Amino acid sequence: MNKQYSDNELLEALQNWQKSISNKIEKDKIKRNINSSKQIKIFLKSIKKELTKQKKNSQNDWNIIWRKTVGEEIYNNTRVKRWHNGFLEIQVKNPVLRTELDVFYKETLISSLKEIITDKKILRGIKFISN
Repeated sequence: MNKQYSDNELLEALQNWQKSISNKIEKDKIKRNINSSKQIKIFLKSIKKELTKQKKNSQNDWNIIWRKTVGEEIYNNTRVKRWHNGFLEIQVKNPVLRTELDVFYKETLISSLKEIITDKKILRGIKFISN
């Protein structure tokens, strides 16, 4: 009952088997790549979330420091817009107050801020911006 296969039939069967193995290997690689891509996306999303959280915390820290430095009256008429490249950007509601802070109090405010913060090099200056 043993059937004899010709060399051509054996060769063809071997080639089909190799193709199916190659296809399986390719499918496995694709699955691994897809899984890797998903893992990378999840990882990047978590990093972005953490950076956003740190940025908000940093913004809150600067708000607290700014409030301690200028007092309630000026704080209520200003807001910390952002800290960027060593400059604290302060948005001022009133252009007259903006000019007054910029011309008369800027250097004093910078000195006062540097007394509060631990890393003096982090603050290079203040930029006042009108609404």
